[in-house]
Amino acid sequence: MISVQNVSKIYTTKSLTVPAVHDVSLEVDPGEFVVITGRSGSGKTTLLSLVAGLTRPTSGQVLLDGVAVWSLPDKDQSLLRNDKIGFVFQFPSLLPALTSLENVMLPAMFGGKRNGGVQERATHLLTQVGLADKLRSFPRQLSGGQQQRVVIARALMNEPELLLADEPTSDLDEMTEHEIMSLFREIHQNTRVTVLLVTHSVELGQFGTRSIQMAGGRIVS
Repeated sequence: MISVQNVSKIYTTKSLTVPAVHDVSLEVDPGEFVVITGRSGSGKTTLLSLVAGLTRPTSGQVLLDGVAVWSLPDKDQSLLRNDKIGFVFQFPSLLPALTSLENVMLPAMFGGKRNGGVQERATHLLTQVGLADKLRSFPRQLSGGQQQRVVIARALMNEPELLLADEPTSDLDEMTEHEIMSLFREIHQNTRVTVLLVTHSVELGQFGTRSIQMAGGRIVS
């Protein structure tokens, strides 16, 4: 599903050069749940962004399902991300004027799907993440953990083959953090979607099928 081949990313300014990721290679098979851990600045979020096709590598190559991401025109890159990848970011980023149901439906609407099945699937996903009673609630009416559950449901709307999560529990208390990670594990077990999740917490590596640690822009274990 994911093939990262000798990838480096260097950020440069007029006075500074910052190597964020250095010569990283990584293979992730379909159906794996890989947790990447590391301190702030270790390069894990940059690596996730490289896999997502949101950041262009300075050198090396990223393949998703055998396709070299940066060989595609911009339009095809966007289609690939919308069709194959679901995103869960550190902060929920829900649209405040939309209900939970409407927020979850957004990816399908962007993809041009407007039939009744869209609402039905969104309702099913919100039920799956434990929010059947919050369909008409707005983000301001939800707790942080509930908002993140809406985001997870939204990420699954287009039935992605790959789910990418960047520090999805960093803003949550310990109990809610474990609830969200258990939800990721349950979704992985039930759907066999490939999951790549980054977190600063080494302890959370136990929720995946494989754990990788980064430091100084490299994979160290």
